[in-house]
Amino acid sequence: GSGPTPFPGYTGMDRMPGSDMVVDLEAGKLPFQDNTIEAVRAYHILEHIQNLDGLMAEIYRVLEPEGMVYHCVPWHLSVLAWQDPSHLRAFTDQTWSYWDRTHPHARFKLASPFNFRMVQQTYGYRRPFGILPEWIRRLCRNHIPDVCRVQYATLQAIKTA
Repeated sequence: GSGPTPFPGYTGMDRMPGSDMVVDLEAGKLPFQDNTIEAVRAYHILEHIQNLDGLMAEIYRVLEPEGMVYHCVPWHLSVLAWQDPSHLRAFTDQTWSYWDRTHPHARFKLASPFNFRMVQQTYGYRRPFGILPEWIRRLCRNHIPDVCRVQYATLQAIKTA
């Protein structure tokens, strides 16, 4: 959750007291009406969620059409992904395609009631890898442990009228 200091301009949610709203993200329903939220920022949250499909469905429900989701999650080959025993999963380049019905690898292409489009993916690299050409960084992050620490992903809710 956000803890006591949410990102500026956002309403902070956490299961612990001290945030703007005390919310258990595992409880099943976010305390917002449908199509009312412009953007969701989930930094270092999703790796802790047991029912990630359920939370993504709830995020989709509350987002306005074309609303944005900004994630920061641990990269699957990073020590950060697995050193915290409360982490339940890590993320790869393909994780987000799981909820994009247009992607050829999408698991929920026909079954999912929600749909996100990948807008952008960027990565937090350890030095000196961040200054290398993109094709070398991509090769390194996918084959050498702890080159990349985190992944930033921006998703857009695709909703039809």
